[in-house]
Amino acid sequence: MSENLLKKHELTIYYTLTFVFMGFGALLSFIFKIEIFSVTNVDIISLILWVVMAFSPTYSAILLTGINHGKDGLKELLSGYFKFRVSWKWWLGALALVLVPFLTCVVIALVSGGYTLPIEFTIPLLIVNIVYTFFSGPIAEEAGWRGFALPRMLKKQNATTATLLQGVIWIFWHVPLIFVPGSSQSTSFWPVYAILILLVNIILNWLYINSKGSLAVTILAHFSFNFSSVLILSLLSLVPYMIFSIVGSILGVLYLLLIYIFFSSKTYKPRSKPNRE
Repeated sequence: MSENLLKKHELTIYYTLTFVFMGFGALLSFIFKIEIFSVTNVDIISLILWVVMAFSPTYSAILLTGINHGKDGLKELLSGYFKFRVSWKWWLGALALVLVPFLTCVVIALVSGGYTLPIEFTIPLLIVNIVYTFFSGPIAEEAGWRGFALPRMLKKQNATTATLLQGVIWIFWHVPLIFVPGSSQSTSFWPVYAILILLVNIILNWLYINSKGSLAVTILAHFSFNFSSVLILSLLSLVPYMIFSIVGSILGVLYLLLIYIFFSSKTYKPRSKPNRE
């Protein structure tokens, strides 16, 4: 009986677990004023709490999959990490999230004149930020949101409905981070931040569906989006934050237009071409 209940309500239980772990970690960080683990704050307690919060989507998915579906279910869930044999266009779609904003901002910086590389920039610093960004979000979350939750939501809703619902849940999952010292969410302008989460959720779900469930592709896309601001604003200081926000907003809208023009809003798969007589 309990097994049937777990399977019947596993999606609800999954989201509950991710919120509980995120909230618990954020509460401890807030009470004891523990700054979030980052490139500039390497501390064992911060690291433990960061793992509790950031990785909650993935270990919640692994836990429920193991209980409800056993080894075969775990194998299927984790196989998404190794789906590399995917059409080049999906890899390009993932990389576009960092390449297009970066190249656009490079052009703006060069045209405006007077740009010089920050003296603080070093290759080791670049590598450390790449590694941290890969784990902080992309690897930490994708098996949960895409590998576990999305396929189950698509059994009940069409692609856009499921994506918007998941996006709202994803927004609220980030809310506890407001109270974590040093987190980017604690200083974000939330109306814009929430819109960005919805936008990224659409792109990531679109890539996941069309790459036949490749978590490798969505991890790269998630990384590309997160790293674009780190690279452009923090590491290279190419443009001011306001310019970056305008450029990112325009490019994001164009990306979504391309998706909804050429792909079905109900399935995110390519629109079928009409038969010619």
